[in-house]
Amino acid sequence: MQKNNILGRTLTLKIKYKDFSLFTRSITRDDYFTSPEQYFDTGKKLWELRPYDKAVRLLGLSLSHLNTEEKKQISVQLKIPFEEFENQ
Repeated sequence: MQKNNILGRTLTLKIKYKDFSLFTRSITRDDYFTSPEQYFDTGKKLWELRPYDKAVRLLGLSLSHLNTEEKKQISVQLKIPFEEFENQ
């Protein structure tokens, strides 16, 4: 996203649990997310809203309300660098 200068205003967390139940929440900001720390902090807030503390089978973060229409066509599978944020 940084390489292509893609910015977004809505971060969505989707959790699929082992029992196939689903939890989805999002936060939309007035301004664009501009740093990995903002993604992490917002994702952590969304994670803390989850109603269940049970086994997770799928976890995803998505970014929407992007800064241009053209860039909406770009789709990239990213790895979440958990180790960078472990001590925060």
